[in-house]
Amino acid sequence: ETLGGALSASENIGMITEEGFRVGFGTGVRVVLYLLASVSISLAMGNMLPISALDGGLILISLAELLAGHSLHPKSYAILQTTGLIVILVVIPILRLLI
Repeated sequence: ETLGGALSASENIGMITEEGFRVGFGTGVRVVLYLLASVSISLAMGNMLPISALDGGLILISLAELLAGHSLHPKSYAILQTTGLIVILVVIPILRLLI
């Protein structure tokens, strides 16, 4: 099984980092920085998805408000946020089953 949970990911990161430091200190530091960069980029890309509970969705809502010339009613905003959260909670388990 190639993919696992957080525990599997941390074990793999530990092994990769350990191997990098075994080669040399500079290599180990470089490996750690590459891993941190890849995790940060992955999180940033996921956070920019156009789902209202994430930053990408908030940017879309802000653009819609700007184009409409008025702000969204708080109740409509709450509905969008709740819908986005439900989408996330439904899609993630489905993706885990597919991967």
